Amino acid sequence: MLSTTFLGHQGWLFQSKTSCLLVDPLLCEEFGQAHALQYRVYPPRVFTFDQFPKVNGVVLTHEHDDHFDIPSLARLERTIPIFLSSHSSAAARRILTEMGFTVHPLVPGQNVRFGDLELTPFCGEHINANNNDEWDTLPFFVRDLGGSGNFFSMVDITLSEQTLNWARAKDSRPVVVAWTNNLLDWSHMTDFSEERTNATQECFLKMGVDRKVIIEAWGTPAAVLMCAGGFTFYGDRSWLNQHVFRVDNPDVCRMMSKLYPKEHFHATRPGQTF
Repeated sequence: MLSTTFLGHQGWLFQSKTSCLLVDPLLCEEFGQAHALQYRVYPPRVFTFDQFPKVNGVVLTHEHDDHFDIPSLARLERTIPIFLSSHSSAAARRILTEMGFTVHPLVPGQNVRFGDLELTPFCGEHINANNNDEWDTLPFFVRDLGGSGNFFSMVDITLSEQTLNWARAKDSRPVVVAWTNNLLDWSHMTDFSEERTNATQECFLKMGVDRKVIIEAWGTPAAVLMCAGGFTFYGDRSWLNQHVFRVDNPDVCRMMSKLYPKEHFHATRPGQTF
């Protein structure tokens, strides 16, 4: 049976009867060294890396440092193959190679198989949607080849009907869909942005719009897992927390569950297995 364990932020561990796959793993509590911003995984984890099963492969959807975390990757056996978005830079591939990993390109539309787990990356919509700086990000679909379930995530890319159609071609029914909350408030750093005082409601409305798109294009998922925004600042930058994080994820899921009582919405916590 396919299961997925949430590792924090947008990291996932997928397991089947015989295989284990990591996607965008954050295996250290602290990350973000590339920007010297001092992030820490939040909410706090309820698992330890020492309890991990044997990993058959790692997929990195893109090279932003909240997905491509070098200290986390350094904890892995170098015999584990890494599949990196083919849209990523030559520098990212070189870093992994010099660390001792064998690096394979993750190409949109090309299936990657890890035992009885199959992952298919898709392209993002960059013509009709504003994806900001997510130029190398690949949404992905994971399924158990035994037919016990599937998982779909747009990662940091704007949801599109085209991508859902590609996922539907892989499996006629969605089982688990990860929904990304990337709504942060940086208005305190500018003189032209208004403060987001109603961010939770704003996020709730956006999730409702995306839910309708998913159902109309593909069907009703067995569960929607709300993720991302999974970090906190610490040290001399901890003051940023009260300004940046304005969305109450559990409250958004409670509102969605109240509006659609027959559906399942979860504000994921690190260590939860679905």
